[in-house]
Amino acid sequence: MSVQTRDVLMLAISLLAAASSVVLYVRSVQYRAWAACWSFGLTLLVFGVVAVVMLARVLRPPLSPGARDVLDLVLCLPFMACSFYYYVGGVHDEDRVLSRVAALAFLVVFAESAVFLVRILR
Repeated sequence: MSVQTRDVLMLAISLLAAASSVVLYVRSVQYRAWAACWSFGLTLLVFGVVAVVMLARVLRPPLSPGARDVLDLVLCLPFMACSFYYYVGGVHDEDRVLSRVAALAFLVVFAESAVFLVRILR
């Protein structure tokens, strides 16, 4: 797989993670979970920035591949933790929408993190 193709795929995954954080942010506002609002608002901001960085990579890569992978892995970890927390909360409160969206967000970012970790360890 070429670097250009990989960056386009990662751009798509980052956009999907940002979109799922929007849904989780809206649900946390509905439940008046203000700490969740801050965390998912921050996550939306981070993955919005990651999507912009990925778009910039598609146009011209500014960092070495190893540094990019480490940066991306560090950005994925807080989102995974928040998604897992809200998956458990959704299951506990029997809220199917929250639990399913949080599970989807967790699995997508987990797959992205696994790819970054494999590339770092290679």
